[in-house]
Amino acid sequence: MLTPHRLQKILLVVLALASACRTHTAHKPVGAAAPGVQGDGTVIVAVDWFSGGLEAAIALAQRENKRVYLDVGAYWCPPCHRMEEEVYTDKSVAQFLEQGFIALHVDIEKEDGQATAERYQVQVYPTVLVLDASGVEMGRLVDFTPANVLKRGVEQIAAGQNLLAALQADVARNPDDLEKSYQLASAYALSANKAAAEQQMQSILQADPDNGRGYAERVLYDHAFFITAKLDRDLERAIREMQTLQTRFPGTDKAARAYRMMGRFHAELGRPDEAAACLRKLVALDPNNVDWYANFGWFSFRHRVAPNEALEVLKTGLAKFPDNAELHYLAGELNRALGRSAMAADALERAAALEPKTTYYRRRARELRVAAITP
Repeated sequence: MLTPHRLQKILLVVLALASACRTHTAHKPVGAAAPGVQGDGTVIVAVDWFSGGLEAAIALAQRENKRVYLDVGAYWCPPCHRMEEEVYTDKSVAQFLEQGFIALHVDIEKEDGQATAERYQVQVYPTVLVLDASGVEMGRLVDFTPANVLKRGVEQIAAGQNLLAALQADVARNPDDLEKSYQLASAYALSANKAAAEQQMQSILQADPDNGRGYAERVLYDHAFFITAKLDRDLERAIREMQTLQTRFPGTDKAARAYRMMGRFHAELGRPDEAAACLRKLVALDPNNVDWYANFGWFSFRHRVAPNEALEVLKTGLAKFPDNAELHYLAGELNRALGRSAMAADALERAAALEPKTTYYRRRARELRVAAITP
């Protein structure tokens, strides 16, 4: 028998599903709605994303004498959400890409996204790569990039202006500029040029042996992560390098963050207990640092390690920082992972109320509410 209560639940499901089905924005704009963040939190992008895979995008670029604009991100990545909401809703960005590129977005958690990320040695998200018509990388931009900066950078790469060469020239002109030297080392590492990256890192260590300028700790951290773990795939040695960083420069920011990275390596090596122990040490460093609570939450969410313990850590963090939207969001995702859809939706709705401009929280809350009330 269809009771009023049952009918209400069905209507809620239908309405929620209708809303949720509009939340995927990795393709061309739909309907007559103008690009941008809609009143219900839905994002309508202006960019007309190519709907096929990478090889099909390369083939089309060859036929149309264009290049490939490849955006590599992840559904859980906050800077990726900003790109979607602030950059890919910009009509000028869409027009710019349409003129000379086949624009392709891949999510590393979906379909062949991980294979694409590995093919181009993508190590941070989001990463934008400009490929020639044969699929060879011409250059890349990483992290959130405002629309005007993005267009200028992509245009320079596509025009053959070698950004790496520009950095090399800057360092040659002023070898004492450690910031430029560090940027150059990072560029080498991100492009998987191990020998050049290590040589540049060594020069920085020689210039800042005691970490007086804050570069030695960054170089040791980056070498362990980008070179030893990512390129060499030697996670045991990467753990030892992180421990060396902590021994040489205790109390520094990178020494603290090394705990999360060591936890990640332990998790990938199939050692969840050791992984969780590293995150406990991170939180214990400063119980009043909200970032460390979030780090535990993100780590558990991403690596599926100790979700119940992570929820307790987040509970402690929320007692200190009740208005932190990120902690509520992570509690929601961990509750979802444990099958608690209603609790997950409550947490996401709280996050959305605290940060109304972050529309991803609203969209995710609707999805979880659907799961909570679906029979």
